[in-house]
Amino acid sequence: MDEVIFNRKPGLRVVRGPDWEGQDEDCCEGHVGTVLETGGQFGCKTPDKYVTVIWDSGFKGCYRAGHKGAYDLRVLDNNQCGVFHLSTKCSGCQDRDIKGFRWKCAICPSVDLCTACYMSDKHDSIHVFTRYDTPESDGVRVPPRCNSENDKQLAMGIFKDALVTRGPDWGWQNQDGGAGQTGKVVNIIKWDRNYIGEVKVRWKSGSEWSYRLGPDGKVDLKCVVASTGGYYYKSHLPVVGKMKNDTNETPEAVTENYRQILRRSALSAELTSCDPSRFGVGYRVVRGPDWNCGNQDGGEGFVGTIAETLGQGFGKPPINFVNVIWDTGSMGVYRAGHEDKFDLRVFDIGVDGTKHESVMCDSCMMEDIRGIRWKCSQCKNANLCSQCYSDDRHDISHQFLRYDSPDPKKIFKVRKRCESQKVQVMGIFPGATVSRVREGKCDDDYAGNGNVGRVVSIADSGKSSFRTAVTVQWPSGSQMTIHSGHNGNIELKCVKAAPGGFYYRNHMPIFGKEPPPCAAQRERFKVGDQVKIAVDISQLKRLQQGHGGLPDNMNQHLDSVGKVSRINEEDDVVVKFGDSGPYTFNPAGLTKVKLKFPNDPFAPSNPKDGCSSRKMAKTSSHSNSSRGSSEMSTPRYQPQCKICLEQDACITFIPCGHFASCRYCASRLTNCAICRREITERQLTFIP
Repeated sequence: MDEVIFNRKPGLRVVRGPDWEGQDEDCCEGHVGTVLETGGQFGCKTPDKYVTVIWDSGFKGCYRAGHKGAYDLRVLDNNQCGVFHLSTKCSGCQDRDIKGFRWKCAICPSVDLCTACYMSDKHDSIHVFTRYDTPESDGVRVPPRCNSENDKQLAMGIFKDALVTRGPDWGWQNQDGGAGQTGKVVNIIKWDRNYIGEVKVRWKSGSEWSYRLGPDGKVDLKCVVASTGGYYYKSHLPVVGKMKNDTNETPEAVTENYRQILRRSALSAELTSCDPSRFGVGYRVVRGPDWNCGNQDGGEGFVGTIAETLGQGFGKPPINFVNVIWDTGSMGVYRAGHEDKFDLRVFDIGVDGTKHESVMCDSCMMEDIRGIRWKCSQCKNANLCSQCYSDDRHDISHQFLRYDSPDPKKIFKVRKRCESQKVQVMGIFPGATVSRVREGKCDDDYAGNGNVGRVVSIADSGKSSFRTAVTVQWPSGSQMTIHSGHNGNIELKCVKAAPGGFYYRNHMPIFGKEPPPCAAQRERFKVGDQVKIAVDISQLKRLQQGHGGLPDNMNQHLDSVGKVSRINEEDDVVVKFGDSGPYTFNPAGLTKVKLKFPNDPFAPSNPKDGCSSRKMAKTSSHSNSSRGSSEMSTPRYQPQCKICLEQDACITFIPCGHFASCRYCASRLTNCAICRREITERQLTFIP
């Protein structure tokens, strides 16, 4: 059966779709209707790329199913069209030959769900599923249900306990007791061997009869009082008239790809830095700013390991998601940028071998700090490793810079520890009791199934992977060093967690989110600095979120030079552009404007060039009395505007005579940018 035609077949039960423009002719969002006719077929009245729908309320309308790229409807259920998956049993309700959509877990090989069980959150809601619309269709992956809570919608219409009356296709004489009589829906079952579209109604007379709701596009009833039909995840449903076929894999092949997530020892992580915007297998993580998955991690502070970074072609799972195995043994898929949501923070990046050469921790004396480096911004050469930083070594009232890698450009300022919230770390740390997982490769003589060992210490997996193994003592007394994150290889799970210190929640990198590239510039600005916007308007809009927003008139200041009036308590920079402002800026969006130029006699002299400076002063001393007039008549040639450093200079300031600005910048200055004298006149000057 052609999938596109099937996706518009009469009998489909539908709800509002992504491009819905109708009013409340369906009653309201969530109310269900039935496709009566699809356009583009011989003899039908419905236009091509449209479908005619009758809503359970009785209203009939025509809706777009691809016309000019617009889609008004989603398919809620297709089992009324005779779809069933032979010999596939639902793992939830145990119904054989799943009717309608088949939902296959992409992680557990034997789990299939019918639509009712899938939408009622049977099986683990953190697992990714693949939807199969028909037995022949390609699988379409959908995000984990735990990450789609805001996408849930209650279905309403002709369901059990709804009150109904005669509908448009009624042909059953007076079984209902006569026109206008109402009955109550007792059950919805199958119309014949293939169709689940029979509605059993008990009329006021006490008689019970069955009627069609979808089979062959026939609807015998309409709703008087709607009933609830459970919830559905809007974005998990197919769109009427549109097929999203992103893979040709069989359900078994999809599952096998996901099962490899737990066998990561064969897949190396190509990581050279700890930039948290680069997904890293083996990173140790904790819950992040957008976490909405309850206590799947064991509770705030519990640590997990990234076992697979999704969206990179390996089995083609969803983009901007990652798979995490928590120390408790549970596993889930979490957002790392999907819809601009970030569920995780990075706790430790030792797996990628990040080392800060020749930088020693001032507290524990660790040479070549491994992982994240913390540098005091107030004390010269004061550096801490992550452990000592979280243990409050050094003055906690001092502000620190976070170095995510040896790259000097990857520096990020964090708040003072005395003003920040601490969280205790829990998981596989010294003192924890652990057991092997199924995928572990430990010697059964030491760690057979069911044996519990005690973690003695945290170890390295080699010279380029730090803190990615643990030493465990088993009941036999023997000790083994076992992988715990190296290349995503997880061989242990926690039976009883142990504390592993603390971390400052908002000081840790957000996994999958690249911090502003110039965040370290915050400490460079001071009151009185001349600054300009350093990014384009789209970047500025992103940077300004949470930093004062983007004013409507900001476009006119993109090329202007402003003055820093103050630094607020959040380290944001407050700037005035002449008489306009003040405006609050994320410091990552600003850059200083340097006003010292080699040909400027009013600029401070270079101490390394004292002789030439003295010589210049001696040579020019005889003309000091006439400096103003000579400069005004013969302006000093400076080819570039000293403000924007982009346009040619064409304006001479009077009375000082400095030739220093383009027209645009000159119109916004009240004082000369070189000598600070007040400008009384601006003279357009052309250099031959």
